[in-house]
Amino acid sequence: MKHAVLIFACLVLLLSGITACRKKNNAALAPAKYTGCRISQITETSPGTNNNLTYVFTYNNDGTVATISTLPIPKSDVFIKSFTYNSNYVIMTTTDNGLAYEIDSLVLDGQNRITYIGHYGNNGSQPSNGVWDSYQYDSLGDMVLRTNKNYNTLSTETFSWKNGDLVWSTAGTDYYNYIYGADLYNTGNITVRPIDFETYGRAIYTSKHLRTQLVDDYDDTIYYTYILDTGGKLTYVKATEPGNYIYTTQISYTCE
Repeated sequence: MKHAVLIFACLVLLLSGITACRKKNNAALAPAKYTGCRISQITETSPGTNNNLTYVFTYNNDGTVATISTLPIPKSDVFIKSFTYNSNYVIMTTTDNGLAYEIDSLVLDGQNRITYIGHYGNNGSQPSNGVWDSYQYDSLGDMVLRTNKNYNTLSTETFSWKNGDLVWSTAGTDYYNYIYGADLYNTGNITVRPIDFETYGRAIYTSKHLRTQLVDDYDDTIYYTYILDTGGKLTYVKATEPGNYIYTTQISYTCE
């Protein structure tokens, strides 16, 4: 009987040790909680009262975007994008006022860059002729080619970079030249373009500096001015087009 009690006690100790090891291993595998600053809201205003949009962001514990809610001003349709992350792709599901709207599949490469986006209908099936975007990068990691398939139309956009800045791009017969402020660096820990973040919750391309002018092939120029906070994060952008059209972007952050 004493031997049975001793064996039972040893088994309890052994099982306790195994359980403790499992707890330690599980704790080691748990993702670290993200700390830092994250974009909480972006508001875009443009000419005409019905063209204003606010984007509200929620996050997972690891800092990845969980949802993006698009709120029109004045309110009508409310779109909510929800993100599901996998090792090399992201599924983005969009609802319109709570109803299924569309599904996007973002394929990522080994550097976590988007290489392909498949756009699907609200039942999860791809349109008959296919709607997708693909992206290619050079050896420095700069995005140099975007290809878009929209039903029967295939179009491309080419990008050229120098010293970390996008200097020109072409789309069909359109040509754009980008001019930067030498002392306007994209600093802080948030450098993603607002339009990329609003659309996909991540960067597609980012220049080293902030551009001050965009000149097209008709010599029309858009001028940009900025406000950055003390940490270098972008909080306000004003874009002015010929004809006094003014577009603004306001960005808010939460930090922890």
